[in-house]
Amino acid sequence: MNDQRKQILEMLGGGKISADEAERLLDVLNEGAAEDAVPIGGNGEKKPKYLHVKVNSEEGSGHGHGNVDIKVPLALLKAGIKLGTLMPERAKDKFHSHLADKGIDLDLKNMDSEKIEQLVRALQDNPIEIESDKESVKIFCS
Repeated sequence: MNDQRKQILEMLGGGKISADEAERLLDVLNEGAAEDAVPIGGNGEKKPKYLHVKVNSEEGSGHGHGNVDIKVPLALLKAGIKLGTLMPERAKDKFHSHLADKGIDLDLKNMDSEKIEQLVRALQDNPIEIESDKESVKIFCS
């Protein structure tokens, strides 16, 4: 038994979560394990495992941040989106309100597995690339 499953069962045993919540969490873990093991197509092509965000700044651009290379496991993003469905409605509304105050419209209510896969495929096939005089940003999946 892995640590995540054990932790979920301990939370269930301690009364911190309900049996339904534990079942949904275990389902999310099972989906993540299955996705990592299954290739995309019959040609043996592997599923992408990471979302990359790379920012390259020219020296002396004045931002003082230098180069940034962020690599986020897709399983973590997918699990986070799926776990967001467990959030109580009142908390979701507050979360979305705070994001809206910052100018971010993130509609996780309509995000399902198929839409996540479409986004990942799109970023794998067509990376987002932004170029300016002193910086470049690239967002892609691999």
